[in-house]
Amino acid sequence: MALKTLVKVGNISNLSDARYCAGMGVDLLGFVAVEGQPNYVPPKLYQDIRGWVAGPSSVLELYGLKESSTLIKMLEDYRPDYLEVSIAELQLLPVSIEQSLIVFIASSSDLQKIDPWESKIQYLLVNEDQNEIIQQANNIAPVILSLRSASGLALLDTHLIKGIALSGSAEVRPGYKDYDDLAEVLERLEVD
Repeated sequence: MALKTLVKVGNISNLSDARYCAGMGVDLLGFVAVEGQPNYVPPKLYQDIRGWVAGPSSVLELYGLKESSTLIKMLEDYRPDYLEVSIAELQLLPVSIEQSLIVFIASSSDLQKIDPWESKIQYLLVNEDQNEIIQQANNIAPVILSLRSASGLALLDTHLIKGIALSGSAEVRPGYKDYDDLAEVLERLEVD
């Protein structure tokens, strides 16, 4: 299955979401790696999920990271393809970091703070209602638009957007899940 644009689904916390997304052709799967954050995925569960799912690249979502000293252990335990951070976490990362970065931009002033890491930034993540920032961010790196609903897909036609970001959700119980919201967006992106 192919999708019309790059798609990242974050907050993956179970095998059901990961397999569904991989089967739908999602490019990037995001996992919360900071202990104590909602939807935290311990390294063992992450490795189990990655062992069952082929295709999408993995993204460690590091929102809430407080100390750079814990990063080295996380990178060893998870071995991700990308790191996703906001400006607060970005400032804790060494400029020499090997992984490509996805950086969430919340305001125009955030764009002024990314300079030392700019060569490592693969994508800038921007909320769908941030039109002013979308235009500015496009001058620095490809933009992934964080969508809340399928209605935001219309922005793909009006902006130079590289892709979209969606969010997974918890299972009701193992193997039982409602994919209606995710499916609505992904099915509209399917290439005929």
